Amino acid sequence: MDGLLVNPQDPRHIGEALVRLLKHPAEGARLGGAGYTRTTSEFTWDKVIDRVEGLYKELASPERLPVSANAGRASI
Repeated sequence: MDGLLVNPQDPRHIGEALVRLLKHPAEGARLGGAGYTRTTSEFTWDKVIDRVEGLYKELASPERLPVSANAGRASI
């Protein structure tokens, strides 16, 4: 676990989560460390580029194009 899940529209819930972390600084440190580790390993530029490139390839695949966009293409 690398964070606390709270409803962003519920100030009371956010406050309770903050109080929890203030009362348990070791838990806060552990969550912070886990979040940092996840962020630095999962959100590198190389991984972002790979994900965006994969999404572009998926969206541009002939199977996803509308029928009219495929009309002029020869099938093999």
